[in-house]
Amino acid sequence: FRAAVRDSTPLYTLCNVIKSFSRRALLRLHATTLRVIAIPSESSSSDGAQVWASMRSDAVFGDTRVESKHDNAVFCEIQDLPALCWVLKQCERQTGVVMKLAKVGARQMLSVSISGRIDAVHEVPIRVLADAEIQRIVAPPLADDVASVLLPPLQEIAGFVDGARAAGCSTCTVTVAPHGGGGGGADGGAAPPAHDDDLLADAPPPGGAETASLSLVADAPTMTFDAHYSSVHAAPGATLPSDGAVAVAVDVRRLSRFLAVRDLHPNQVIGHLDHRRALVISVFAS
Repeated sequence: FRAAVRDSTPLYTLCNVIKSFSRRALLRLHATTLRVIAIPSESSSSDGAQVWASMRSDAVFGDTRVESKHDNAVFCEIQDLPALCWVLKQCERQTGVVMKLAKVGARQMLSVSISGRIDAVHEVPIRVLADAEIQRIVAPPLADDVASVLLPPLQEIAGFVDGARAAGCSTCTVTVAPHGGGGGGADGGAAPPAHDDDLLADAPPPGGAETASLSLVADAPTMTFDAHYSSVHAAPGATLPSDGAVAVAVDVRRLSRFLAVRDLHPNQVIGHLDHRRALVISVFAS
């Protein structure tokens, strides 16, 4: 893999969100699509929050060359995500930046060279994944009766969540109550139980005809925070469950950190609620 870094900001913003969940992440390098995944290890103390993100490679790279036996995609584990964030930050507003896979002795590295008034080379330790590990990279599916709705602007949700966090709330319950009946559910898979952010090139078309109410409730020792939206639309192509409200309790601290993704200026956000199991947030940014 070798590519010129045209704009490091989208990848930096994404990795900066993910590092609040994990110091490590999986990176899939491909000529057309860049994918970043954060999955807690079995030995970690994480509450299970995961991030699955993708963006067009040309939003970050130019003159990309990738060769591998896996559809010309390279899968590697970033072993120090904060270090990668620091390097990407140094690349902002720089020209002549090149990223490539390299070896330093027996160690595998993601090497970033910056050419300018002062030349610099930064290296982040990685591990290229074996074939068996690549085959296991599959997002767990959601239930068939998931409730998928278009969410309000992330700035509004972030204001509510940050206020609840400052007041000492530990959990926030998100509830979707359909206004009318309808069976079935949305297609799709994502990673339970907190967040999936698919940073895709194009947002899906406007929401469906069905509507529902959306509420966020967080309890503090001395007060209750409550945000209520009387009417939100079903996600494109989704049919809302007909058997009552769907609710998910999520960790306020982790949700607050994830919502930093609003810095990517998304043009559409979809919330998928898997009753009492998972909240998946799909963020579409151009």
